[in-house]
Amino acid sequence: MKHYRAYMDRAALSGEAHERLMDRLQEAEDPTPRRMKRQLSRWAAAAACCALVCLTLFGVWRGIGGAGTAAPQLSNDAPPGVKDTYGPGEVAPDGQVMPVETTDPAQADGDPYVLRPEGPFQEGEVHSNFALISVEYDSLPEIAASIAMPKGWFEEALTREQMAAMLAGADGSAVPWTLSWDGYDVTGRAVYDGMGNLWRVELSGVSREDGRNSFSLTAKPGGVPEDCAVDVNQKSTEINGIQVFGSNSGRYGWDDSGALGYVYKTVLLAGGVGVRFQASNVDEEQAAMLADAAANTFARADGALCLDGLLTWGGDIPEWRSENLTLDEARAEPELGLHVPSDIPDGFTFGGASRELGQNRDYLSLWWEGYYTHISITVQRPFEEAAVMDTDDKKYYDQRLYTIPYCDSVPDEVMFGGFQDPVFRYEDLTLDVIEARLTYADSDAGDISGYRGNFTVLYPDGLVAHYSVKGVTPAEMAQMLGLGLEMCEGLPVPTP
Repeated sequence: MKHYRAYMDRAALSGEAHERLMDRLQEAEDPTPRRMKRQLSRWAAAAACCALVCLTLFGVWRGIGGAGTAAPQLSNDAPPGVKDTYGPGEVAPDGQVMPVETTDPAQADGDPYVLRPEGPFQEGEVHSNFALISVEYDSLPEIAASIAMPKGWFEEALTREQMAAMLAGADGSAVPWTLSWDGYDVTGRAVYDGMGNLWRVELSGVSREDGRNSFSLTAKPGGVPEDCAVDVNQKSTEINGIQVFGSNSGRYGWDDSGALGYVYKTVLLAGGVGVRFQASNVDEEQAAMLADAAANTFARADGALCLDGLLTWGGDIPEWRSENLTLDEARAEPELGLHVPSDIPDGFTFGGASRELGQNRDYLSLWWEGYYTHISITVQRPFEEAAVMDTDDKKYYDQRLYTIPYCDSVPDEVMFGGFQDPVFRYEDLTLDVIEARLTYADSDAGDISGYRGNFTVLYPDGLVAHYSVKGVTPAEMAQMLGLGLEMCEGLPVPTP
């Protein structure tokens, strides 16, 4: 079956589409219709067929808005004498839109933090026609935007009911079927600042039929999300008086074949809420359709996102700190400061330290700088048990066993088994372990020769420290860790 966009671009019904339409009309006359399978391609195609009948018979043509072009207003009211409802033998009054169920029956005993929106053709449901306006997508290179989390930020998982209310208005009685999210599992979180004010809301949807297909929605009260930088030359589409910016320059891969999926994005500000929607799909038409559907839905007067119930956090706000420290202040920090090295190699200057405390984060970061060299240390209290490395099984951490680039020489089992950042118990550290993680590299253009590498140490008190160094020899690393000079005897020093 062709997708919704393809159907809307035609003025005549194909034989297959006609057959589908007749099946749908027959179901409407049957008082005990069977539930349709919740599959995007089926209900979207049926919706398109019905829409095309209206288009063909009554000349209600699909409008395409462009930059500087006024787009037609979207309405749920049918033209006089035209039936714009669908359902099993049920006719709704003019202009009345019957709610679509928020969840399917299988969700009743499922995860309360997962939303499964239904399609439009469910038993006993009635809905009105919906004219889809195509967004004009631009392939301009995207502008990178730096995202800084607000001080004291924390997050809360959204329940199914909260997501429904956000998508469908204060009562949360219906998730708009026009989003075309049928077949997706949707989860979400609300991110607050340290004062308990909503910073942004993030929803993620993953297809139950094909996990390669997904979408994300980010909403922010009062303005577009920070990661939505729009080029001044980017094209826009006007939908219901709202400017929508679209881009399709992104691609993504999902397997070893090198095949790429399609990424379509829309950005808009409607009803005081900024929205960024991104669809990633192996089918380009589907990616574009989902992005179009989101823009059309949220640009409608009755479809704008409602964040009223999430604007202020009513529970306890986690304790938080976020400040810069001097080296002496960092070393004086209770517990975390005990693992700040007192013996830093020559040639390095203290660059700074920061202390962060909040929900699921409690760490002290320090860094030193040299001539094309650095030392970076983060001491933290872990919120889950660290998976420590067995030092007898060197294949999982010894960089000397592989060649650079490691992505080509290290097996996947090893790479994802802790190779990138192995965790060692402090009592298991030896000179050989340190040598295994600090690789000597010859100078490249704009660089210098020297040792470089990274690893994490689990201390007996339960704290962990991540080390990332460049220009530090294994002997100097051992001294920084307080392992003693005797460990460094006999260490070969390469000649540049």
